[in-house]
Amino acid sequence: MKTNIFTTILALFISLGAFGQSISTGGGNTYNTLFMTPGTPSFVKKNKENLKEFKKISHKMYLSNNYLTSKIDKMEGTVPMKYNIYKDEMEFSKNGQILFLSKQEGRKVFFTDLNKTYTILNYNGKLRYFVVHNDGKNKLLSREIIKYIEAKPAQSSYVSSKPANFKRKDDVFYLISNNSIVEISTKKKNFYPLFGSNSSKIKKFVKSNKLNIKKTEDLKKIVMYSNTI
Repeated sequence: MKTNIFTTILALFISLGAFGQSISTGGGNTYNTLFMTPGTPSFVKKNKENLKEFKKISHKMYLSNNYLTSKIDKMEGTVPMKYNIYKDEMEFSKNGQILFLSKQEGRKVFFTDLNKTYTILNYNGKLRYFVVHNDGKNKLLSREIIKYIEAKPAQSSYVSSKPANFKRKDDVFYLISNNSIVEISTKKKNFYPLFGSNSSKIKKFVKSNKLNIKKTEDLKKIVMYSNTI
């Protein structure tokens, strides 16, 4: 039974190895792996010194330093994974080999330790991971973003050089309604029209409850309320 579950898990993942390589599941079955560019920043490829610098900051690409217990869709059992925010990939490690979870629209990943759900949706023609904040016809989603900041050499003896770094940016929030994903504006004049004919009711709800559309928990309350009207 364990072999069957693990075989199912491996079938969901894509290896970063060379095209044509295969992974043994331990039950006599193998899965061809698909070549993928790791997405390492270009500065790493220049010399060994840059590779050393990259290793020092590579942990900053992730939601967490450690692998966390997770469930994929409705599959039995759990999988240790960690979310690479910079690459927008869910990583799984087997025998020292890093695998990426195969992206399929609608797939869900639930981190039990964080009580946090991610779903894969098609946004502007690309499959992306979104955090799901509530259930219902209208959903509040967010995307977590980490940017790579290139190293800056010292321009003079008076200015210090700056090493390369990964920096977490503010989350971007979205409203999914009527099967459409729309980025949420923090400007009130653009925010309320997102709710169409219910915009005046939403505005009244926000005012009477002294909510702030720039705060995650308040946004969640607003979207959950929109599902009741």
